[in-house]
Amino acid sequence: MTKKKATAGAASNGSAQTPANASAPAAEPRSTALVIARNKHWRYISNYHGPWLQLPTEVLETIAHTNYYAPHPHPIDPAIIFDLLKIRRAVDEATDLAVRAASGVSSAQLQNSIASSNGVLNGAAALGLAFGNNGPVAKLSRERKFRMRELATQKLSQAYHLDEIAASVAMMQGTSTLEDLAQHVLQRNPDDRDAKYVEFFHEKIPSRMMAEYTPLTTLNDLIAERPGDVSPYRTRALTKIFKNDLAGATKDLSEALATVRMSQSPEHRAAREDTGPKGYLDADGHFKSRDWRSEGKLEEKDQPSSIEPQLLFHRGSIYLRIACQSIREALTAWNTSESMAAGEGSDDPVKRKEASEARNVHLAVRKVVKSNARKALRDFQSFMAHLEYTPGVTDNDDTTAGASPGTETTKSQDLVHTNGRGTSYKNPNLSRSSSNLRYPEVFKVCDLFEAALPPNLPPYPPITSTELVPRTRQPPDPRSETKPSDYQMERVTYHPLLTEALHSLLLCHALVQTPPTELRRHATNAARLIRLLSGFPVFLHARSTSRADWNEILRLTGDWIDLRESWMSLCRSGVRNPEDDEEASLANISANRNFRALSPRQKKEAVVQKAIVEALADERVVDEESFHKAVQSRESAFHAREVSVARAIEQEHGHANPQAQGVGESTGFSTERAEAIARWVLEAPLTVEGARSKKSGKRRTKKKGGLEENMEKLSVAGSSFTERE
Repeated sequence: MTKKKATAGAASNGSAQTPANASAPAAEPRSTALVIARNKHWRYISNYHGPWLQLPTEVLETIAHTNYYAPHPHPIDPAIIFDLLKIRRAVDEATDLAVRAASGVSSAQLQNSIASSNGVLNGAAALGLAFGNNGPVAKLSRERKFRMRELATQKLSQAYHLDEIAASVAMMQGTSTLEDLAQHVLQRNPDDRDAKYVEFFHEKIPSRMMAEYTPLTTLNDLIAERPGDVSPYRTRALTKIFKNDLAGATKDLSEALATVRMSQSPEHRAAREDTGPKGYLDADGHFKSRDWRSEGKLEEKDQPSSIEPQLLFHRGSIYLRIACQSIREALTAWNTSESMAAGEGSDDPVKRKEASEARNVHLAVRKVVKSNARKALRDFQSFMAHLEYTPGVTDNDDTTAGASPGTETTKSQDLVHTNGRGTSYKNPNLSRSSSNLRYPEVFKVCDLFEAALPPNLPPYPPITSTELVPRTRQPPDPRSETKPSDYQMERVTYHPLLTEALHSLLLCHALVQTPPTELRRHATNAARLIRLLSGFPVFLHARSTSRADWNEILRLTGDWIDLRESWMSLCRSGVRNPEDDEEASLANISANRNFRALSPRQKKEAVVQKAIVEALADERVVDEESFHKAVQSRESAFHAREVSVARAIEQEHGHANPQAQGVGESTGFSTERAEAIARWVLEAPLTVEGARSKKSGKRRTKKKGGLEENMEKLSVAGSSFTERE
């Protein structure tokens, strides 16, 4: 889009929110920067990629209903799949309407054209039948074209209302005729509510300049016109994040959550709390899902909604960001107070007063860090309460004496399903031959991060095998003597944002200074769940910025919670996750036959190009500095992989490889957040005199000695991370 169009689009939404937007120099980026649609700037877009974008809607509908009627826990969150189905239908129908409006072809003529291309009507015309392409083609009137575009805009608005991230991903796969669809409607009807909402996402702005070129006027008008519509609140909150108005963003999300909870009907609440089985066990103890066709199609009004988990996740992410932004100020004040108290002028009343003031500043900012981290922790756990986990089928062959509280077991012909909260459901379809089996206990995912863990959790990492995931994942063969209890079949409900939420939860625990022993338990259970996550056949593996930060924090702090294994190995599943090894896709190009045939200079250029492409897709890259840092990190990772391969060849064949000489190990890509949290772990006191805290105790010896010594080894000259301000 041209500079003139970008300027006009920004002006149509109201005045700019920053002074720079009104100054002359601000116009410069419009002609030099890449101009793209605003919806391409949304965070977590990469989490929603997957086959659902190409699957026929009929197949996606079958998957959605099969998933809903499957035994608990659902393989994928039903609310997510039903929303994806609605979004796909809305975007497909809008595309059809937009294309026909642009070409001026009616639906009947389009059908005739398709049939003619297949030779059906051409053959009829040859027989003298008066239909097909023989008559004059009638053009659509301007009024009808407008109505078609208006209807298409309404469908796109419905898609963005459901889930603006998923809708943005679907739009990227759509035709270009959808991009200026809302503009056509607004030219004739500037007050069209759906067109204004859609145009907010489709308006072209300079790349990575969301804050400067996104006034809130449109969203403010939509909210004022219809306060009960929660989606514009969510959109305005996510926009305020780019403008660094985090307090305003949390307020919008809180108001939206209150509206959602007030509008939820008792029927929907009961359906969400119901964890009764959607299947049964046959005589051999195998799970059988009910056929959704026999159960009946789930009406749209009865389908679960994903809006509440969306709001909880986004609000938790904002609270975590607020907490991280205050770390530097808190540590600076603490170091200042400590240096003044221990300095030569410690007996000076003025110095003591300054030290006291610095300590008071630290206490105030420390409270901001911890209180917002606790709020984020609460929201992430509430988000996980919408998802389920089971340790798998267990054996009741012995007695019921060892059963956990709230769990029923039985020796009769009734099979009992428990949800871990005292609710049980009897299965009338069970024969006596499988009376020693019961449905697996189903827990909320958040239950794995409570003080009291759910019962019957299998050991993790497994202690009976060197494999983290058994190769055999099939139900037990009835002819085999293997007991069902040998096949735990752990399962968890998949959500595209669950990986990010799990790692964000661990970051929150680091900020609230959860004891290392307890945090190690939380980290182990997070790794347990991540290992099980699979969105097949709907989603690809989700990337996570919080995962990268957590991994970097473990490196910078010398694994202060003593996991004793790399995070990658703890989370690795039987299915390849591209984020298990961030440099994998880059390093794998060396295995390509064409790559090996290149000259050294061509190889270097290929690696640089691949690193640039991957860095541009990294959501942690927000400016020029982080971009160069990400590219260098990926190049270093590639060369480190090459060195490790060369050394392995050397050990195997007993001769040196010249490529392995003089090349160092890879360096991590540290974000500002990862460095800040690592500093907090290493430098923040556990207790401060005058602070109100539920926990008390002396600073751990390990933190004073081994960790600080480790930080000195990791320090890099010129790095702001190692400075004591």
